[in-house]
Amino acid sequence: KIVFVVNPASAAGNTGKSWKQHSKLVEASFEDFKTLFTEREGHATELARQALNDGGELIVAVGGDGTLSEVASAFFEEKRNIFPNSVLGFIPCGTGGDFRKTLQWESDPEAAIRRIKEHTVKVIDVGHIAFLEGGSNRERIFVNISSCGTSGLVAKTANDLPKFMGSLFTFYTAAVYGMIEYRRIHMRVRVDDGDWQELKEVNTIAICNGKYFGGGMLVGPNASIDDGLFDITVWQNFSIVDFVTRAPAIYDGTHLEHECTRSFRARVVDIEIAGDVAAQRCLVEVDGESPGALPARWTVLPGALKFAL
Repeated sequence: KIVFVVNPASAAGNTGKSWKQHSKLVEASFEDFKTLFTEREGHATELARQALNDGGELIVAVGGDGTLSEVASAFFEEKRNIFPNSVLGFIPCGTGGDFRKTLQWESDPEAAIRRIKEHTVKVIDVGHIAFLEGGSNRERIFVNISSCGTSGLVAKTANDLPKFMGSLFTFYTAAVYGMIEYRRIHMRVRVDDGDWQELKEVNTIAICNGKYFGGGMLVGPNASIDDGLFDITVWQNFSIVDFVTRAPAIYDGTHLEHECTRSFRARVVDIEIAGDVAAQRCLVEVDGESPGALPARWTVLPGALKFAL
């Protein structure tokens, strides 16, 4: 049984508008399927969980990376996949298209539908993040990338901007705004439950399962979705001038050679604000959404999810 969970609001509403056309190919390609439409933030998780409880074998997220993240979350209770025999599929229709870039997929929903019909199953890693939201502890599953710092503000800004100018313009505008508004802060980082270390003047720390975020920035060029590890990229002391002049390096991955970039690999990462925590707030970003703030703990879940390729 196949269930499509469609976010009609993704890509500035274009997903909902185009689904009528795409659904014709779905009807011609599949016999036993159901289509569910989201109505609010978090609804994709609720719909996908109900579909899984009802025996759904292949749950297909239709939308952006945020929709994919929400649907993936439905498979899990805390850090355990409670539907290990079911498969997650993806028809990318969102603004940024970052996870599809990691998979080297074209931006073509109908090609994605045909791929779902003929799919093979690949076991992939996912990430788990525990963070604060409104003073309460929350958790999320992510498939692509989660981060904190400037990127949290950028994600919030990008989601508030109109999308009619395209993803590159949206994310570049949001990134410039974030660089201007964000005040670099000191963070304390602990890797694989080792010793805490302080990082000064941090712009962004990206915890990468996939390679791309921010509408095409190649933040984790060496990341892999099936190696059991996060690739961590830290940007420190990046000015607005650095961002503008070094934009090509950010988009082609050569920023790893820049003196303001450091990278390492880990299974677990804890990050908190150093210094006067009460005077500062640092947003986290999860697959293009900004659901909360530091402190946070990221854990890779190796081979935790079956994915349709």
